[in-house]
Amino acid sequence: MKFATVTWYGSPDQMIVIHKDYIDFTPENMFDDEKLEFLVDLIRDHDENVELECSYGSATVINFQDVIEEQKSVFLDEFELNYDGTVSAASIGDEDLDNYIGSLGLDQSELMQYESYDDPDLYEMLNKNRFYLIDGKSNDYIKEIVNNLSIENEDTLDEPLSPTDYEYVRFFMEIENKIFESVKDGLGDIGTLRVTLGDGNHRVSAAIDAGENYICVNLVEEDIIKFSEEIKELKYINRVS
Repeated sequence: MKFATVTWYGSPDQMIVIHKDYIDFTPENMFDDEKLEFLVDLIRDHDENVELECSYGSATVINFQDVIEEQKSVFLDEFELNYDGTVSAASIGDEDLDNYIGSLGLDQSELMQYESYDDPDLYEMLNKNRFYLIDGKSNDYIKEIVNNLSIENEDTLDEPLSPTDYEYVRFFMEIENKIFESVKDGLGDIGTLRVTLGDGNHRVSAAIDAGENYICVNLVEEDIIKFSEEIKELKYINRVS
């Protein structure tokens, strides 16, 4: 397979081409800075393409739980510590929604922190039901528990939920629906193949540092079968890129 500066060789039945952002390096494989610099210079300065053997790796497919966990690490400023070797956090394709997903509470998200509510019980109830659509609940479910809370408050406190409370609910549901639609449509990184290298950190990192956006990798045989549909989609993306 020919690229601008690197020619990769490996097992034809196991080779895939994947964007550099979806390659995770193995933290245990320590980098030798001199070796890395040598390879980068070799690729950049060579008159002809440099031949490199494909690294091998194993694959996973990014799901919504990955986005939650990695964006939470971003929110806590712990991503580099918790995901050493991963280039960037899994994303839903929208920075504001990513922040909402990773925040520890509704009032800590940038989207919701300037929205007002009057009833603290309402806030706690909604906070416990974040991602309710993805969990299989419905908008009608949220409307029902909100209205039940309002009736209960009116019976016990003579004070139903306020218009401000209902506006808070409306905005909460609007965001939750956006997240659900994004996941359903596979936006951002949802459903994308990610490869963790088993060896060859230096080769791949040097190629990326030298300017390669796409890297050729040998997947372990079982993953070629397991992720055959995702690999077909990769081939389509690479053809139209």
